[in-house]
Amino acid sequence: MGGWLKKLPKPLGVMAANDNRGRQVLEACRAYDIAVPDEVAVVGVDNDELLCRLSSPPLSSVEQGAKGIGYAAAALLDQMIQGHNSRKRQYVSDPTTVVTRQSTDILAIDDPKVAQAMAFIRDHSSEGIKVPQVVNAVAISRSGLETRFA
Repeated sequence: MGGWLKKLPKPLGVMAANDNRGRQVLEACRAYDIAVPDEVAVVGVDNDELLCRLSSPPLSSVEQGAKGIGYAAAALLDQMIQGHNSRKRQYVSDPTTVVTRQSTDILAIDDPKVAQAMAFIRDHSSEGIKVPQVVNAVAISRSGLETRFA
């Protein structure tokens, strides 16, 4: 499935039809060693909390507002039960929000060394890393990295 991902220019964003497809895109990225979100940002639809949080990395998703859709459907059903015939046959419900998670958590940074340093910091922040570790990961001098950050 993921061979097509390797061929596309990077960075890019993929919006999947639903969270399950988004998870499959994440799996393809992992199988083809494509960095998410640095090379490919992925967002799904439905905001299935369990599926999104268990994805690796956690999947960002569009929340469709199922509760509001349910209320609208119940109101329509009530009208139909009361004998009101609606001529309207299509109903559109706007999404409520995008729930952002790690699959789209990227900073737009022009300098590739600064972007690489920020990605390293993001990925290892819970490990108690120090500046020398960041410098080693980026393969640049400390003063050079400080200048680029400034």
